[in-house]
Amino acid sequence: MASSTFRDRPYQPDEKTRRLIRKSRSALLLERGARALWPAFTVLCFVLAAALMGLYATLTPVWHGWIVGGSALAVLAAAAIGLARLRWPSVADAEERLDGSMPEAKPLAVLTDTQAAGREDMFARAVWLEHQRRAERAARKLVAIPADLKLARFDAWALRLFAPALLIGGIIAAGGNWQARLASLVEPVAPPAAAGTVIERVPLAEAWVVPPVYTGLDTVYLDRETASYTLPQGAQLTLRATDVDTLPGLEAPGVESEYGFQELGAGLWELRGSFASSGRLGVTNGIEPLAGWDITVTPDAVPEIEMDGAPRPTMAGATEFAFTAKDDYGVVSAWAEIVPPGGIVKGKGLVEEPITFALPLPITGDPRDVSDVALQDLSEHPLAGGDVLLVYYAEDGAGQVGETEAFEFELPGRHFRHPLARALVEQRRELAIDFATAPRVLDVVQAVTRRPEAVFGDKHGAFLAVRSAVRRLAAAIAEDKVAERAEEVVELLWRAALELDGGDMNSALERLRAAEQALRDALENGTEEDIRRAMEDLRAAMQQYLQELARQMMEQNPEGAQQPGDQNQSLTQQDLNEMLDQMQRMAENGLRDQARDMLSELSRMLENLQAGRMQQGQPGMSPGQQAMQQLQELIQRQRELSDRTFGEARRNRREGQQPGLLTGLLARLLPGLLALAAVAPCLAEGAIGEL
Repeated sequence: MASSTFRDRPYQPDEKTRRLIRKSRSALLLERGARALWPAFTVLCFVLAAALMGLYATLTPVWHGWIVGGSALAVLAAAAIGLARLRWPSVADAEERLDGSMPEAKPLAVLTDTQAAGREDMFARAVWLEHQRRAERAARKLVAIPADLKLARFDAWALRLFAPALLIGGIIAAGGNWQARLASLVEPVAPPAAAGTVIERVPLAEAWVVPPVYTGLDTVYLDRETASYTLPQGAQLTLRATDVDTLPGLEAPGVESEYGFQELGAGLWELRGSFASSGRLGVTNGIEPLAGWDITVTPDAVPEIEMDGAPRPTMAGATEFAFTAKDDYGVVSAWAEIVPPGGIVKGKGLVEEPITFALPLPITGDPRDVSDVALQDLSEHPLAGGDVLLVYYAEDGAGQVGETEAFEFELPGRHFRHPLARALVEQRRELAIDFATAPRVLDVVQAVTRRPEAVFGDKHGAFLAVRSAVRRLAAAIAEDKVAERAEEVVELLWRAALELDGGDMNSALERLRAAEQALRDALENGTEEDIRRAMEDLRAAMQQYLQELARQMMEQNPEGAQQPGDQNQSLTQQDLNEMLDQMQRMAENGLRDQARDMLSELSRMLENLQAGRMQQGQPGMSPGQQAMQQLQELIQRQRELSDRTFGEARRNRREGQQPGLLTGLLARLLPGLLALAAVAPCLAEGAIGEL
């Protein structure tokens, strides 16, 4: 700013003020240009919209000339009137606009003004000088006023908005023919041929291909200018020839068509078929070629599936089946089958169907490369505890099935601690596999139950079940009806073994595993309501299981049982409920794959608790107690992580930032990974103790 002295020379603004003046001139130019030229812009939009909608193409040459001329005249007139009204903003206009930011002071007007009277009066000079100083200080606070582009007061009918919308509609209506319709503004469209005029017909051929739905590929239009295409096997072909009077010629060794070309009338022929192999696809009108393409057909590969190691038993009797599956377009289903080594013979035993269960596939992930683990509890099946053959199968969208070689292994069964329970289960398996072993099974069961008071103790229900099984099996052998009564005998032996070994604990465990499987099924194929019901069932089953587990641990170790002031058990149940809440939130947010993985980790933790119950006579803490302690440490780390995540989210909201996608996913997945890390050492120790 110039020095604060009495001025006899014109005011010279500093660089900041000059920059503000330039901004004000630009804003004035935008305002005046918009107000002057919006009518010309509106008329131009109407003309272009009419052309794109094909209105000019419907006019005769005479009317076309008049209307196109009138349209051009309207656009030019509106533009000329607008330019005539447009006044280029001057520096004085810009300074006046800039003073508008401080309408009471108007510092630039004061600084560019001169003293009109009293120039020789010292007092008048002092007043004028102070007036100039205040204007200088006020000028430092000036700000540029942005351009006001609101035109509503100049356009009461809102034509400036309707015309661009109509133009957009014309662009959509024209589609790929927009160039020809715009050209109708310059040249009129040729009039239709008069009646009786002979129009020469030009034979044409066009084709398009629809790939199989399971490939996920888009429809392909065979362009006559493109010489070759690569298509999937089984793609559906539609080939049409127009303006051909006789049956078109076809060269298509790789196309399978049931009927060939079919005449649709008026010289239109159509062929539908599918690509089975590579080859040349060509069409002629009987004399000249109409179109031709070199087609390369990509065969649909058979899906591949492999075992990711041998099936691994868990400490609670379930089995982990790890697998990997691949397919070029994606695996749609996968399953496993288990049969006895000699196969299944109808009428030989109770096992007349193979054990079949589905292998998990990603719900929202990539089905072309799958690697996962299926957790199945087959410990109650009659084949459990003996050698079996395992085969994995994978099917793709084309119905092709790939399989693994048969793998022989011992199907894990339930771990029975009671020696009589183990003997009963072994005889149950023998009878279920082969009815011919019924006499020997009867002798063995009668032998082990000769002294019931010594082997059954206070398990009266187990004794009655075994006695009932013995009587029924003996009657079946005598009447030669073993096949008819073997199922009820097998069931009685199993109930007796469960009563001897665990009682209510086994029922609670069975209910828990059934609830886990129901939740897995709901996560894969169910609705949100199915998931909610399955979560409620799992909560109830888990609560019953933990209560029964605590009761049995107290019976087995009264001195080391939980003291009244110890809240470990209640905390563990609460923490497991928190994991279920987090799992339900994942499912509701669409992260069903992550929720299923977390369910698997939760299942392993509960199995580890069951394994700790079955370990006897080991000093110190059992694996189940270690799992309890490490679970609490896990939840503490989860809470710390949640606090940090909440704090970061709150800071981001204050700073106007959004959390990244990767951060959100890590916040959801990290608790499951922590669960695995917490349980892994205890699982390993339990496995070593079992060996």
